[in-house]
Amino acid sequence: MHAIRPAPPVALVPTTVVAWDMTSVFLSVALAANLVLTPLKAYLCESFPWQASDPPSILRTASSWAEKEVFLLSLTADRYNDSVFTGDANYFEDVLASTVVYRRLVTRPIAPITNCALDVATQVNGGLFLSLGTQAALCAFAAANDSHMLRSCFEARTMGTVDRYGCLWSTLRNASDDSTTVWLYSAFQLNASHGFLIGKLVFRMLLTLYMARRVWVEYYVHYKVLWTQCARLPNITICKIYMGDPTSIFLLHPVICLCLAIDMWLSVNVVANQVVAVLQVGSIYAFLLGDFYLSRCVWLCYACMACTSVVLKRFHWEHVFPPMDPTLVAVVATALVGPLTYLQGNSLCIQAYAWILNVAASSPHATEGVYAVLLYTCSIGALPLVHGAVQYILCRRRYGRGPTNYASHQYNDVKNQAMLVLQFLWLGPVPHTSGGSLYHVFDQFPGLKRSPCISQRGTDCFLLLLNTAKHPLELRRLSLLCHGLDRTRAAHRVVEAKGPVIFGRVKLTTSRTSYDGTRIVLLESSLFQSPWVE
Repeated sequence: MHAIRPAPPVALVPTTVVAWDMTSVFLSVALAANLVLTPLKAYLCESFPWQASDPPSILRTASSWAEKEVFLLSLTADRYNDSVFTGDANYFEDVLASTVVYRRLVTRPIAPITNCALDVATQVNGGLFLSLGTQAALCAFAAANDSHMLRSCFEARTMGTVDRYGCLWSTLRNASDDSTTVWLYSAFQLNASHGFLIGKLVFRMLLTLYMARRVWVEYYVHYKVLWTQCARLPNITICKIYMGDPTSIFLLHPVICLCLAIDMWLSVNVVANQVVAVLQVGSIYAFLLGDFYLSRCVWLCYACMACTSVVLKRFHWEHVFPPMDPTLVAVVATALVGPLTYLQGNSLCIQAYAWILNVAASSPHATEGVYAVLLYTCSIGALPLVHGAVQYILCRRRYGRGPTNYASHQYNDVKNQAMLVLQFLWLGPVPHTSGGSLYHVFDQFPGLKRSPCISQRGTDCFLLLLNTAKHPLELRRLSLLCHGLDRTRAAHRVVEAKGPVIFGRVKLTTSRTSYDGTRIVLLESSLFQSPWVE
């Protein structure tokens, strides 16, 4: 005998055909993979542990600096000469020895020399990083008009640890030339043990796996319940899901931001070498490679924005800083980090860096880079703050020009807006759009935003609802409540109510228990345990 049970509500019966827009799925996964692989992309410019040899043992002993300098010059000046440079080539990389070498033609004497750091060091590849002893040797060489040649080395330290060695030397352009026009060489050799390189690789692999796990748990897993919800939409024949971009979710994650910033400075010697590459334009290949590597500085910007978000929320200043487009931050940082670095190394800033690198040095033959790291971090990290201030001024000028359509796919971050416009070209006009209620609330109460600095609009997905004839009926925007709304700060303003709806929504209303017309946020929850809201 069969038991008789009541039929489920019509809204809970799956009647809608659900389909993925495969273009959006591909783009979403590609963007997520690009982000997840960020730690390992460093190896496009760095060597793997098995590609580099251990530093020579003499450099790890208590030998005198004079002995080490003679040995370093034998490794560089006696090895890297016309035999490894072809024609007028000015860049060479020895992967096995973890060494990069530059050269340029210099005509002596350089006169007048009123400021050695500015007049002479700017003409040397890597002149930004020279120790006091090497600076003195270089300036004496540049002022001489005799056969005197330059041979000098130094060690670069960060927090007392030697991370690389640098050497400068000169040779005649041709054996028959006089000594006024010479090749000036500069070589930089990384100093990192095999064990350290292996440890750094393991750290990056673990960080990559952690990021892959987080992108699944915090974003893609929510599409499972979304599929269930879409299948139960009433009076709809086909529901097509356009997947969003999870990139901005990572920018809210303090552990990931911190780890990626640490990962960058674990390779401080590589960063310094790439700064040298960006400070010259003789080798376009080296310049572009250095500019690409330094684009990782965008994580310094994101870390700075994460700290700024904490400050804004602490002092309730969320309204003075509009949420920034993470794509624009990345583009601005990537586009400016190279030119900004070039300007710092070829202007009066070189004097500031020369002083900072040597003020805490332990000897005239060494530099200490910890303060330079802090200065460079602040100068790059401040870029989004300047951008945010400009954006705030522009937003104030545009204020009141008309209502904002929060449901539109054009109300989005630049990258996502461009992708969605291309995907929706075939649609034509859609009779109705809905969703985006979360952003309407945020405009009224900025303090409810989980992150006041980073826009989360790119994570939104869109549903295209079609009838039997496959004609579009509605374009619906869905946002992830868990990543947008700060439930801790919002507790006293949010009233949650269970509603007979497929997708939850938020809206502003007036409290019935208040006599002063206090406005509250009414959160109407879905029939499903889902973080998606219209």
